[in-house]
Amino acid sequence: MVINTFALGTWVTGVKFARALCGVANKKDIKMTVANTGMVFDSAIKIIENFADEYDQVLLAGYPPFVKGLVEELIEKKTIKNVEMHIMVGAESFPEEWRDYMTKLLQTQYDYEPTILSAYGAADVGLELGYEQPITKLF
Repeated sequence: MVINTFALGTWVTGVKFARALCGVANKKDIKMTVANTGMVFDSAIKIIENFADEYDQVLLAGYPPFVKGLVEELIEKKTIKNVEMHIMVGAESFPEEWRDYMTKLLQTQYDYEPTILSAYGAADVGLELGYEQPITKLF
């Protein structure tokens, strides 16, 4: 399951990401559900609380401070169990301490190695310039 919490309408990235996700989810050999909540905190929380346990993995995509708040809230409420949550962020850089904090938060709660990746681009023109791979974090 993918939760798209990028702003929908304010910046074109949220809408373009939503369209791309829906295009992938509509392929016959892909089993994926997409929820485009935008930056509506309560909607994202409700979707995750009500549906995340039905999936092996959840990808939470969005703006780093917003995603951090969602993960902290979910862990505080202890509403999801046995779900691997991974994170994809964009729109703002973050220090490696942020990644370390988020990794520790998820590992402590759920005992797995989360993937946290960042995309690089220009949201105002919808241009994706690149994205991290797990190996790029090593350099």
